[in-house]
Amino acid sequence: MPMYYFHHQKADQLLQDDEGDDLPDLAAARDEAFQSARELIANAARAGRDARNESFVVVDDLGQTVLVLKFVDALDSPPE
Repeated sequence: MPMYYFHHQKADQLLQDDEGDDLPDLAAARDEAFQSARELIANAARAGRDARNESFVVVDDLGQTVLVLKFVDALDSPPE
């Protein structure tokens, strides 16, 4: 199964995901990114912080960027 890494972009800071997730394909990685973004937005809102301008940079096990998901987009539309 391919490995996907969900790096969290916060303004000028990129928080590296060193563990990654084994997922069957890019569609599953996209679903995971959408769900995680929604959870992070909700947690930030409860803490009085706005995370809508943050994003995930999803990288495959070859180090290639396969998806960039702006958190605000996770609120506006479901994963495809």
